[in-house]
Amino acid sequence: MPYNADSLNRLQIREQQELNRQRKVQEEADKRQHAGAVARTKAQYRHIKAQVFAPPTEAPSVEKAKGDVQIRVYLRECDGEAAQAFTYREGKSLTSQVEATPGRPVPVAPAREEVPAARAPSPSFTPGQVPKYLQKRKAELLAEKQSIEDEAQRQRELAKIPPGCRLVSEQEKLETMDNLAARQKELEMQLSKIPIRFDTNAIKMRRRNIEEELAQIEADKLKYNFKKPLYLPIN
Repeated sequence: MPYNADSLNRLQIREQQELNRQRKVQEEADKRQHAGAVARTKAQYRHIKAQVFAPPTEAPSVEKAKGDVQIRVYLRECDGEAAQAFTYREGKSLTSQVEATPGRPVPVAPAREEVPAARAPSPSFTPGQVPKYLQKRKAELLAEKQSIEDEAQRQRELAKIPPGCRLVSEQEKLETMDNLAARQKELEMQLSKIPIRFDTNAIKMRRRNIEEELAQIEADKLKYNFKKPLYLPIN
């Protein structure tokens, strides 16, 4: 029916609109959560100031020999006060001399601002899994769609009923068959009790009435025993 087709189309449009709206709300919530994480990370390292250190001055050492090659090596330990500077000299005779001189502490490089890692997904969210609220809404829309289809089917069945008649249900058929069987048994019992040797007009009429009712019962049993839909006039 056109009315039912229009209802199904409107239902599908509402379902798609609702899914789009829910998806847009989820994306906006994800953006706000990501922006909040970046802001918190920046605020955590905002108090750290950038520092610039000049290269350490050369400590006084033994007078350099002519033609020597001087290499300064700085060693850094856990604490800056224990740092030392060693001077290696290499002469023309390939002899080396090592002299340890106290040096100034090695400056510690300023901590770099950490780049926030990619936003970790919510513990309750599994990639590729449809959110629960979308699953619930989809189930509601499917139930509504099924209800509309059932109503359309019922209207089609009602349209098949002839005017002035009603459809007999399966339960009514079974109950009627049981009543007919009980009545048939009762009439057969009455018919068996009619004496055969006496054939008066009253006995003939009684026998004829019982036989006619039994014939009607057989016809009704055939009618109610059909699997096809049965329509009866409305009393």
